[in-house]
Amino acid sequence: MNSEKGYQRFIKAFMIEHLADLKRPVRLEYAKKLGISDRYLDMILRDPEKVPGKNLITKIPELFDLSLEEILIRGRQLSGESPELLCYPSEFALIPYLEQQSVQELTTHVAFRRDWLHQKGNLDTMRSIIATGNSMAPSIHDGDVVLIDQSQRKVEVGKIFAVKLDDDVLLKRLEREPGYIILCSDNQDNHRPISISLEALNEELINFEIMGKCISTCRDLS
Repeated sequence: MNSEKGYQRFIKAFMIEHLADLKRPVRLEYAKKLGISDRYLDMILRDPEKVPGKNLITKIPELFDLSLEEILIRGRQLSGESPELLCYPSEFALIPYLEQQSVQELTTHVAFRRDWLHQKGNLDTMRSIIATGNSMAPSIHDGDVVLIDQSQRKVEVGKIFAVKLDDDVLLKRLEREPGYIILCSDNQDNHRPISISLEALNEELINFEIMGKCISTCRDLS
C-alpha cells in the first residue's frame, strides 16, 4: 500500500467516525471551519476512492484538538489495523520518546517536519522527553515536550541539556567551574545548583551522563 494513501485513508476513517452521521446544519459548520464546501466534505465521507488532501489534513488536528499521531492511531484502529505501525506523510519524521524515569525508549513517538528537524541537527539521534516539574521555568514548563539531540553531548556553557543523574533524567542549564560541572535550574528560587565533581566522575564514583542537548520545546498554550 502506498504510504501517502495509507495515512490519508486512516484520517478519512477518523473523519467518517466523527462527521458522517451529523445532521446537515452541524456538518455545514464543520465544513466551514475546515475551509471546504459541504459537497466536498460529503465526497470524502461517501466516495470510497476519495481521500482528504494535505491542506485539509493539516486542519483536522486543530479542529478536534488532537495530535496527528492520535488521529492516525484511531484511524488505523477503525480500519482494523494495528496502531503500532503508523504510516505518516513523507514530510514528517517520528521521533521516539524517552521515559524520563528509566531512560528507556517507548513505543510512542511524536511527529515533526523533516525539513525543520534537518535544520536543528541529526534527525537519527533525536529523542523527545516530557518535562516534569518546574525547575527550568520559565524556559521549560511541566508537561512540555522537549526535543533533544543525543549526538550533541559536549558541554556548552549556558545551554540546556538532558542529563542522567543516578536513575533520573534532568533538564538543566550547564555551567563550568574549576573541577566541576554545575547543573543549574532557571527557577533558582526553589532549586539549588548541583555540582558534579570531575574527579569523582573520572573515578566512576558518580552515575552521571550527558544525554543530549535540548534544541526545542513544544507547549500547549491553553
